[in-house]
Amino acid sequence: MKKQLLQILALIFIELIVLYPVSFAHAFSISNVTVSDISSGSAKISWFTDDVADGKVRYGKTTGLGFTSRHSTYVFDHSRSLQSLESETKYYFKIESEDISGTNLIDDNNGQLYTFTTKDITPPSKITSLELASVTESSISISWDPSNEN
Repeated sequence: MKKQLLQILALIFIELIVLYPVSFAHAFSISNVTVSDISSGSAKISWFTDDVADGKVRYGKTTGLGFTSRHSTYVFDHSRSLQSLESETKYYFKIESEDISGTNLIDDNNGQLYTFTTKDITPPSKITSLELASVTESSISISWDPSNEN
């Protein structure tokens, strides 16, 4: 009787091993954080997750951040267009994504935060003292005092 019970338990154990769905632990991660399409008032932040997840960019003009742009669609490839930014301004940001099982990840560039700077839209000062220096049949020479601004 004891032997039969052990055989039945062994069969049940084998069936459990063979038929029971096995779930392997998967490390959810964020990668390929990039900034593109930077203008004087906007920028596009993109990143990839190795599992479908939502996405959030926390950003601001200081390391305290202060603004959030998010999407609630569960995807692998993420992007957020940040609008109404100030020109010639350095912005700090970090990424957050949460997968469908509720695992929340934050990528803050190893505690350093990611950064980008919006473009300059202030034109330099005009050149001065524009003069026609000489004219020949095949050339014209002009001179001017350059602006001292970039």
